[in-house]
Amino acid sequence: MNEIERSNLSICLFIFFYGNLPTYFNIFLKGAEFNSQINFKIVTDITPPEELPPNVEFVQLTISEFCALAQKKTAATIDENIQPYKFCDFRPGYGLIMQDYIKDFEYWGYCDLDMIMGDLSTFLKPLLGKYDLISSRNTWMHGPLSIYKNSTVVNKLFMQGKDWKLIFESNDYLGFDETGKKMGHFRSVIDKSQNFLSVKTLPLSNRKDIESFTEVVFRFKNELNSYAEEMVVDTIEQNEYVSYNNGSITDFHKKEWPCYHWVMEKKLNQFSYPNWSTVPDQFIINRFGFFDSNSVSTLNYKIQIIKRDLIGKIKDTRDIIWLARNNKWSSYYNKKYLDSNSSLTRILKLVLHLSDNVDEQP
Repeated sequence: MNEIERSNLSICLFIFFYGNLPTYFNIFLKGAEFNSQINFKIVTDITPPEELPPNVEFVQLTISEFCALAQKKTAATIDENIQPYKFCDFRPGYGLIMQDYIKDFEYWGYCDLDMIMGDLSTFLKPLLGKYDLISSRNTWMHGPLSIYKNSTVVNKLFMQGKDWKLIFESNDYLGFDETGKKMGHFRSVIDKSQNFLSVKTLPLSNRKDIESFTEVVFRFKNELNSYAEEMVVDTIEQNEYVSYNNGSITDFHKKEWPCYHWVMEKKLNQFSYPNWSTVPDQFIINRFGFFDSNSVSTLNYKIQIIKRDLIGKIKDTRDIIWLARNNKWSSYYNKKYLDSNSSLTRILKLVLHLSDNVDEQP
């Protein structure tokens, strides 16, 4: 990226990713390229593809090199043998740990690869310069997309957490970037019509848990200007879809969104990814996967839906039997498998005596 291009960018979003690039990487790039005013830094040990949009960079950094850098910047003792998912705990600390990579940016943040951005830049424009922290979820600081002002106070805010050093020195992912192990409690008290910054007190858990970054931000809500709004579509209801149209994302009800995160759909047995050599400018996403908008009215599309639905039901049946036999059933799986009105799984529910009155997923 040349100096002229860099000077036009005010936001840097980090994605830490190790392993092989996912099959949907080109879909992520489609949305990233449209948001040319945002710099996406993919921190990895993977060799970059030959062609990337000018605002997408591969930062070569091994896990052990990151751990050494994080230890140097924070003085915490960090084990270089951590698993890639552990990086989520370090997210609130990226501003300090990666400070040498964000000198030219007014804001920094993080996002995931299993997302496609719509017109994120336009959504963020009125917020930049006004807020110190921006969460793309009402109910807590959102791990898949949050943005921070590049200032010393904000970059070191994570150190105000009572347990930050314990978290950084643990090899386990403890949920520091969001709510710790209290997500179920947050969901039960704060719904999407509310804002975690406006409630009087945050939900408490019966179990002993770390102080999450959401709780740290809440403690400092009078000292810092923080903002939380639902900006991400992260689930698609049955018989609905999300549309991508030349950099714009709209849901089934024609509401425009900054981005779509297929975090829930990818868990469905019916969902699969397209084999696109070139991502089309217009496509839809439903509970069965990604489809070129021009193919939706074709016979082949209808055949694909029937095929994926049948395969999904077979896999659902297999999963339900395993969960029931191993006493793993919970309300989480009740929602995942049975609330979609599948006649086959409802028969299995009766045969296997699965209960509606069960606990949350552990």
